[in-house]
Amino acid sequence: MSIKRLTPEVVRRCLHGVGYEIFVQSFFDSNGDGIGDLNGLRQKLNYLSDLGITLIWLMPIHPAKTYHKYDVEDYMNIHPDYGTIDDFRHLVNECHERGILLILDLVANHTSYDHPWFKQAQLNSVNNPYRDYYIWMDSERVQKIGLKAFDTPDANLAGLWHRVGPDSEHFDWEEFEKKSKTTIAVNRGRAKQIFL
Repeated sequence: MSIKRLTPEVVRRCLHGVGYEIFVQSFFDSNGDGIGDLNGLRQKLNYLSDLGITLIWLMPIHPAKTYHKYDVEDYMNIHPDYGTIDDFRHLVNECHERGILLILDLVANHTSYDHPWFKQAQLNSVNNPYRDYYIWMDSERVQKIGLKAFDTPDANLAGLWHRVGPDSEHFDWEEFEKKSKTTIAVNRGRAKQIFL
């Protein structure tokens, strides 16, 4: 399996090809459990290729509690309903064999309440490397600037500045980019373990 670099040719193919966004769980079920999965998508690649599809955009496939999977709990794994990392590797290889690009909808601006980073951030330790991944403020400031959400307090009763949904929390990107050593975007070694 290979990761395609963003070359002018790949950009051209993205801009001028035929894309198809897929919500995996409702696309095709390969094992009869009523939930679409990566192997089901693999079984339909010839069909998609025959339609002229040159790019597949997968909605989030990472572990999450919600049906839409936009509240990521683990960026380094595949939701078990959808399959395994090996199933994903096979999908990528088979897409590339057919000349189909595959794009993941990587939800990188917020996490689930259940993500380990968020659980650690709530502890509010001075030495906590995850604390500043999120933006926190007290209820008075939230009311003063008119934000619509205030919940999930930390140990000092500070809440998050914004809430995407009932199970998602926003990152403070400046701090996240400075400190993160665990996401695919930052850790190429881990990405190679997953994708190669």
